[in-house]
Amino acid sequence: MPAAAAQQACAPDRALPLTLKRALIEQADRLYYPVGIQPVCSLYTAQEMIRSGWLVLREDGRYEITPDGQRAAEVSEHA
Repeated sequence: MPAAAAQQACAPDRALPLTLKRALIEQADRLYYPVGIQPVCSLYTAQEMIRSGWLVLREDGRYEITPDGQRAAEVSEHA
């Protein structure tokens, strides 16, 4: 999926924060910081971001933003 299409697919959820330095965990079809109570995005959005190359699912079951995802977050925040 091209980056523009993926960005549109992710639009219903809040934009990912620029500082995704910690891995995210999945709970109740949403992704959270390990100690967070507010969801970062939905599982659907995470799956679209994986398809777009913006997010990866690690072997330990946590999600991590990729360099491409970081750049996309920076571009969307400055737009």
